[in-house]
Amino acid sequence: MTRKRSSRVAAKARAQPYRSVWLTMLVVTLLVAVAPLVHRSWWRWGERSEIGSAVETLRSHGCLACHPRSGRGFRWRGDGGSSQNITVIRDSLEQGRLVVPGMPGSMPAYRTRVGKGTMDRLVLGAEVAAGLIGAVDEPEVRIGLTIAGEMGCFDCHGPMGAGGVANPGTVGGRVPGFFGTSFALQTESLDGIEGIVRDGRPARRAWWMPWKRPALDMPAYGDRLDSVEIQLLAHAVRSLSDQEN
Repeated sequence: MTRKRSSRVAAKARAQPYRSVWLTMLVVTLLVAVAPLVHRSWWRWGERSEIGSAVETLRSHGCLACHPRSGRGFRWRGDGGSSQNITVIRDSLEQGRLVVPGMPGSMPAYRTRVGKGTMDRLVLGAEVAAGLIGAVDEPEVRIGLTIAGEMGCFDCHGPMGAGGVANPGTVGGRVPGFFGTSFALQTESLDGIEGIVRDGRPARRAWWMPWKRPALDMPAYGDRLDSVEIQLLAHAVRSLSDQEN
C-alpha cells in the first residue's frame, strides 16, 4: 500500500511541471484573445463625447436630411437661414412646425417620440449645427466648415465631425471624430492638424491585425487647397474639438 502511494506521489510530481506549462499557455492565450477587445473598447470609450453624441443623435433622427448646412450655417428656415434663438429651436423640436416654403414637409413633434435625455441631445446637436456654441460663430470657422463640407471631410468624420464612420482594420474600427480623446491622440496642436490636412496620414492599424489594410486613410489636400484654406480648415476642426471643454 505504501509503495502504491509513493508511486502516485511520484507521478503527480512528474506531472506538475506540465500542468504549470499548460496553465501558463492557457492564460497567455486568453490574454491574447481578450487584449484586442480591451484595447478597442478603451479607444472607443475615448471617443465618447457629449457634443459628438448630440450631433450623432441629430443625424440618426433624420434632422440633417431636412436641415442641411448652408453657406450661413445650419439651414433651419426655408430661406436657407439659421435660427439664432435656442428657445425657438427647442420649441420647434418639441412641438413641431407646419410646412414652410422651401422645406420638404412639416416638422414632427419630437416631444411625444423621444425621452428627455434624447430631446436634450437633439437640442444640443442643433445648437452645434446652428453655430450657437463656442467658436463656430466666428467667420473664419464658418468658412473653414464650408471648406470641410466641400472637401467631403464630414463624409468620413461624420456630420460636424461627430465620427462613427466604419474603418475596418484600424484600432477603433472607425474614423475618429473631432470630439473626444481619440482625436487628440492624433495631434493636439493646430500646426499638427494643418500638417495632417496638407500631407495626409495613414490610418492607425490595429496591432492585432497587422495583415489587414485599413479601408480608409486620411488623404492629402496640399495639392487641392492653398495654405490659407488649410489654415481655415484646421482652425475650424480645432474649434469643434475644443467645444468639448
